[in-house]
Amino acid sequence: MALRCRRWAPWRSRPSPPSQRCACTGSSPPGTRPTPSCAASRRPTSGGPRPHFGFGPPDGRAPWLPQSPSWGALSVDAQIERPGSTLDLYRRAIALRRTRPDLQGADLDLRDGPDGVLAFRRGGAFACAVNFSDAPIPLGLLGFDGAPLLASESLTDGVLAPDIAVWIA
Repeated sequence: MALRCRRWAPWRSRPSPPSQRCACTGSSPPGTRPTPSCAASRRPTSGGPRPHFGFGPPDGRAPWLPQSPSWGALSVDAQIERPGSTLDLYRRAIALRRTRPDLQGADLDLRDGPDGVLAFRRGGAFACAVNFSDAPIPLGLLGFDGAPLLASESLTDGVLAPDIAVWIA
């Protein structure tokens, strides 16, 4: 089942033109249009330097919230060709979700783990762990078999450092 933007307005009957399709799914469900508050109007876009770093209305008007100068490094323009960027991590995660059957169901088995660690298993071969604590946690303590598929930062010697998430299969 594909996830859809929560802000679809099913009561609208005209399909949206390509310029107004939802940023969450990239398409419009038949007979619907995204509302103006859809993520498409708030996400940083690529295509060259843009006012307000691409955050805000596509016509270049000032966004309703002030934009910090430090947000320029978070725009798609700044991350598009940078391996290891947040954009790269999300693209790899989305690609894995599409190809791994364990990631396409709704079942979730929460696992016991050290304090400050969220760990769960999906299906028979996929596991995820996120270290919210201040201490590094050896992956062996979590009882997951397999190799890391994806991590938000590099893992060193099988240790999950603080503020790091890892997918294992």
